[in-house]
Amino acid sequence: MQKTCNRESYVLYPRKFTVLNLELFFGLQSKTNQKINTLKSSILKIENVGHDYALQEHDQDTISYIKIHWKLALCILLSPMLHAFNLLLCLLKAIKGIAIPYIMTIAVFHSLCLSAQTPRKDSGVNGLATIKPLKIGDTIPEFLWNMPLEVVNHSSGKKTITLNDYRDKKLIILDFWATWCGSCLMSMPKMHELEKQFQDRIAVIPVTQESTEKIKNSKHRFKSITNGHILNDFFPHQSIPYIVIINQYGTIEKTTVPSYLNADVLQNMITGSDYYLPEFQEKLDTTLLTFTFKDRQQHLPTYYSSVMGFTDGFGIDQGHIVDSNKHIQSGFYLNYPLIRMYQTAFVPNFNITLPSRRVFLFDDAASIDFMLPDYNHQKYDLSFEYSVPINWSSLQIHKRLQHDLQDFTGRVASIRKFNVPCLVVRPKIDKEILPAKIKDWHGIVISGYLQTRIPKEIGPSTLGEQNYMRRYKLKGLIHFLNNLSASPHPFFIDESGITYPIDLDLPDNLRDFQELKQCFGKQGLDLILEHRELDMFVLADRIYSDEQLEKMELMLSSFGYTNKKENRHD
Repeated sequence: MQKTCNRESYVLYPRKFTVLNLELFFGLQSKTNQKINTLKSSILKIENVGHDYALQEHDQDTISYIKIHWKLALCILLSPMLHAFNLLLCLLKAIKGIAIPYIMTIAVFHSLCLSAQTPRKDSGVNGLATIKPLKIGDTIPEFLWNMPLEVVNHSSGKKTITLNDYRDKKLIILDFWATWCGSCLMSMPKMHELEKQFQDRIAVIPVTQESTEKIKNSKHRFKSITNGHILNDFFPHQSIPYIVIINQYGTIEKTTVPSYLNADVLQNMITGSDYYLPEFQEKLDTTLLTFTFKDRQQHLPTYYSSVMGFTDGFGIDQGHIVDSNKHIQSGFYLNYPLIRMYQTAFVPNFNITLPSRRVFLFDDAASIDFMLPDYNHQKYDLSFEYSVPINWSSLQIHKRLQHDLQDFTGRVASIRKFNVPCLVVRPKIDKEILPAKIKDWHGIVISGYLQTRIPKEIGPSTLGEQNYMRRYKLKGLIHFLNNLSASPHPFFIDESGITYPIDLDLPDNLRDFQELKQCFGKQGLDLILEHRELDMFVLADRIYSDEQLEKMELMLSSFGYTNKKENRHD
């Protein structure tokens, strides 16, 4: 640890304590009492203290002098406490009978106060100065096998477990998750089913960094390690869900994600047979496409663009690089659901992933709706890579992506205007909506949880409401309502003119139009169904004219607006 202050600089190391500015350390003037100066110079002969806090026996006369004038030395200790620590060590060594026992007692007490489960990287584990992350093929250290780990919802009521408790299993699967991670929660039933299918041969152990208390107070009732920071340090990752598989020999077999795991892979892994399970890589640090003849010189820039299918072993990723030497710019969009790829290509001023802002005129809408539980990412996700002239604008790159997507999918995409029903919010006539009163926090609370990236438990309102909004702008609530999934609803529009934060109670069922209308009405707001002309994303299996689109009778479904006459998505 290195610090700097306005008086001096000093350095602290785990095994050495060296005073760099000795005069300022004591805070004494040069002309002081001769006895004090003599004592000071004696003490300053000893600058280094070993890691066991025992002085090096450089000068017996110095030690003897400190013994005789120990009271004076104690007075010097009353100088600034931070600086006096070094002198205290010297004095305790001089009083040989008590120094080392006292220091050892303090050290043991301090170590016991540290968390046995979650030591930080700078505190060390089992004598290690730092935690060395483990990778595929590494053996699990013995101390990690026996480290107590907090657990909740254990079938035997245990408060702590160790990895060693499961050492007799053929496979130990650590499943890193969080309460705020929707993908984690969606994959959890699959993981539990795999554990049940293999009975005593595998152990699936969910791991979260969240506290024991938070998990206990949540709605989740499956067994999980909590406060799992130490496991995160040994198995570092940037995204969840994340899977670490430990084999029967105590080594790391694979790291992956739940979507790649299935019964066949686990069975072959247990029996030692061949299996396909790509290692999960969170970032793409190169290009998907490479040149075959890497030893050949190229005399002109290489330009290309390519749409590809899903690439195993990666999550969603993107990157962009400008190479001024080669006069090119290159980049990629990796493993994007098709609808998100269209969002990237068209860059509209609205969210085309909302069913209320898109029109689908083709069969097999499941290939678009990546929010469906059984959506097949490997089958329908796409990647796009490009290398284009350095002077190209982002608009030109997006246009290229649009053309490539049409060639690849055979579908025609466009942004068109439609007159569609909308849910319009306005204040009631002669009704004043007052500014919010609460000042300590702001946001939307659903089922007692503040809706942030990591939901925070707030509890019910003072009136007992589980759903409510406090010190939040109405446009923020409208955005939240538009992004609610699970049931189709017209697009919400804010025409209230309210620009300041307000307080608002919300109904139990936010997807019920009548409940929402009634709840708003009690608080001075109208919710009215009216038609508005909106920009809509249209994806069709052929080109349609404006006249053809105007004659269509559209119906809102969970996929988006569809042609009611054809009724292909019922």
